[in-house]
Amino acid sequence: DFLAQARHSGLLQPNGRLDPDRWNEIPPAHRQENGGGRGIRLLAENSATTVTEGDIAELLQAKAAVAAGIVTVLRRAGLTPADVHRLYLAGGFGLHLDGSAAIACGLLPGFSPAQIEVVGNTSLGGAWLALIDRTILPEMVAASLGAEIIELNLEAVRGLRAEGLDAVYGDATRAETLDSAGVDHAVSLILSAAGMRNSEEVIRLARERNPKIRIVARS
Repeated sequence: DFLAQARHSGLLQPNGRLDPDRWNEIPPAHRQENGGGRGIRLLAENSATTVTEGDIAELLQAKAAVAAGIVTVLRRAGLTPADVHRLYLAGGFGLHLDGSAAIACGLLPGFSPAQIEVVGNTSLGGAWLALIDRTILPEMVAASLGAEIIELNLEAVRGLRAEGLDAVYGDATRAETLDSAGVDHAVSLILSAAGMRNSEEVIRLARERNPKIRIVARS
């Protein structure tokens, strides 16, 4: 939010530094200058709310890494942001992220607010639902039984099978592994591992075999 609003107001320059003239217009109680460069204290009475140029530089680097990852995966898959039906913002971080601000600061390049859905901590949400609604748990179990899990850890595969779940041992970037998992007739493909290597190759192979498959990838 800070990056988007500061850039929009002209306080933040294209090079990631605070504009000296605009910074001097801020009330003294909200200005700070130290080894981290110029800073802005969002709450005058709380120094912990200070955002320095050093903080901005680190945030810009992290933002650039996330944006580059998104662009690379889409390009390798032959897709554009407009081809993505829904972009889910999950987890504690996603819960407090404003979609429009994330787009404005370049974190989600090429997307529109209409594509974004904030779902929050879905794991915790599912646990709560199972606790407060007895009818939900059987549906969750049925959904898990209908899934085919691809796993590179042989012990994990044996454990999943022992629990009655369908699991395929293999590398998801190999066509024969996806074929064994039945990707040609699957409704959805979920890439659940964060930072999964060669995820773009998995997406490409899946779309070759099933152009209508719905893909959910964790970034």
